[in-house]
Order: sequence, then C-alpha cells, then structure tokens
Amino acid sequence: VIYRMRTSNPKSSGVTKLDVETIKKRLNDLYANNSLIHVSVLTGRAKINDVPSTITGIYNHFLCVTSRVKNYKEESFTINFIDILIGKFIIKELALEEEI
Repeated sequence: VIYRMRTSNPKSSGVTKLDVETIKKRLNDLYANNSLIHVSVLTGRAKINDVPSTITGIYNHFLCVTSRVKNYKEESFTINFIDILIGKFIIKELALEEEI
C-alpha cells in the first residue's frame, strides 16, 4: 500500500517524508538563531503578507506562531509543514535561505 500526501498539483510527485524532515530542520535552525519570521498567506479568506511572527514551538508535523495580525491583536495559530511545502504559507526567511 502506497500512501500519498495531498498536494496542490495532482501531477506532481508529491511531498515526501524527507521534504518534511528538511523543512523541520530548517525551521529548527531559524528558531535556534532567531524566533522572528515573516509569514504570508495568499490563499483563503484572510490574506496576510510578510507579517512579523514569533515561533512559539516546533512539533512533529507543524509549528506554532504568534503574529500581530491587523496591528492590534496578537493571534496564535499553527502552520502545517506540508502547507509550507505546497505554498499555502510562505515564510520569507526560508525563501531567502533558498536564494543564497
């Protein structure tokens, strides 16, 4: 039995466990050096762009962040690693790391 994870493009080869472990390691490195990241969500109802966020915890399949959305209220939410890999959430610091 082969289990495939859901991706935004059904023709792609899918997200592998190695992809998830790689993103988790890169996020742990960011968290160890500086817990501040910039998160963008360009899909769905709440579109946010480069909002400064603080990583509050990294777990097996997701990370928790606190952001000041709309500049008046701190909001905590979780981001699934797969959602980062398929582009639903964009973390600016991860994109900068890829360019270097």
